[in-house]
Amino acid sequence: MNDLRLRALIVAAGCLALQFFAAHPAAAAISNGEPAMDEIGQYDANNSSTLTPIYTKGAANNVPNQFGLSSPRHISLDSANHRLFLADFNNNRVLVYALNSDNTIGSKVPAYVLGQPDFNTNTAATNQAGMSGPYGFAYDSTNSHLFVSDVSNCRVLEFDLSGGISNGMKATHVLGQPNFTSNGFLVTQAGMNDPLGLAYDAGSTRLFVADSNNRVLVYDLSGGIADGMNAFKVLGQSDFVSGGAATTQTGLSSPGGVIYASATQRLFVTDAGSNRVLIYDLSNGVSNGMNAAYVLGQANFTSGGAATTQTGMRLPAGVAYDSADARLFISELSSSANRVLVFDLSATTTSGMNAVYVLGQPDFTTGTVSRSTTFRPPRPPA
Repeated sequence: MNDLRLRALIVAAGCLALQFFAAHPAAAAISNGEPAMDEIGQYDANNSSTLTPIYTKGAANNVPNQFGLSSPRHISLDSANHRLFLADFNNNRVLVYALNSDNTIGSKVPAYVLGQPDFNTNTAATNQAGMSGPYGFAYDSTNSHLFVSDVSNCRVLEFDLSGGISNGMKATHVLGQPNFTSNGFLVTQAGMNDPLGLAYDAGSTRLFVADSNNRVLVYDLSGGIADGMNAFKVLGQSDFVSGGAATTQTGLSSPGGVIYASATQRLFVTDAGSNRVLIYDLSNGVSNGMNAAYVLGQANFTSGGAATTQTGMRLPAGVAYDSADARLFISELSSSANRVLVFDLSATTTSGMNAVYVLGQPDFTTGTVSRSTTFRPPRPPA
């Protein structure tokens, strides 16, 4: 993305699905309470020719079509093929949007749907083509493989998109289950319980899965992928058969979002139950139950209280990383926060450090629920 760049893509828990924040490439500026440029999911009319965003609407669309959403979750960008993937959780589907050549939003009408045979169905299913609560994504750009966490089926689906996409296409492989028709939750090396966020490390061919067993599973895909294969490492637990919550330097309590920064070899994990984000340094490899290197949202590794402040957090859930400017974006789901925190990691990272900006609120101590009409048109390229 060269001229007008997508700086942060944020999916809300409601149906104001997606906000696009752009920045002038020279300044890459952010301001507290910065208005959105555009959105997907709420319009003045469900007509492909008049999809003008309405920021004061927020009703779920459970009568599925190509325009509306119901409890959208994560997104993923395929910058090489100019595609955006959006998890439409309650409609049990993944929507695929075609982007412009500079990876800005093209049409707000999705081009394809996964998990359903068409745009007008939303039936949950446990099979090779179906889904039940898609949540998180990871994308392997080298092989054009899309990984989708399928929460209620306790599994991660892999789609091979190297030959293109078609509506309702079948997944190629499944993790967390031995086959495509099983959906039991397990605390084992091969099993999962309500997987949420995903991250992919292209350099070491590793897949990270935030598992509701209070752990992050790490899969080594260097030798390929097989249905129901074992994870090779685990974070948050000392072994693969433990799942207890802990507010410690090695423990986790309801991890949800994960992102991997290849330049620094750091893994970021939102730890909602302890109101914090843990940062793991993987430059020397990964080991079972290894210590986190830093914590954000708390002053130390044994504190877990919630706070709507510049250093505190309330139920952090989503996470995104801007590698160009070394900025970390953290979304909070608490009804007392309703914001996205921005941390500048370009210099020294320290535990309990201040966020530098906040989005969704005018300051760091406000957490008011709001559907704003504020709109900022895109800035022209330099």
